[in-house]
Amino acid sequence: MITLDNFENFVPYKIWMRGEEYYETDAVSELEEISPGEWTATVEGTDDYNVEISMDGNEIESWYCDCPYDGEICKHVVATLLAIRDNRKKAGNSIFSKMKIKAEEIRWTLFWRKRISF
Repeated sequence: MITLDNFENFVPYKIWMRGEEYYETDAVSELEEISPGEWTATVEGTDDYNVEISMDGNEIESWYCDCPYDGEICKHVVATLLAIRDNRKKAGNSIFSKMKIKAEEIRWTLFWRKRISF
């Protein structure tokens, strides 16, 4: 099973390095989850290429890129998967941070209610 956590194990080294470089230079734009598990992006390279990724949870079910590469997986798909992984980490951290802040607000509210109640 190929997932966001292990997909690099299934990518040829040269393709991985090129995809990582595209990702690190912000070549992935317009990343969007158009419906649950269905992602689209544009990857800027020699031309702009459209990438589509289908996922079920963390499992990568399929991908498509309209570039002319004829191998199993291209650098544009790798860059997009890295962007999705990063996007999910940021979203998870953001939600967790907001939950921690809200919990702290509740604790302080309860603390002060006890202090000022007669």
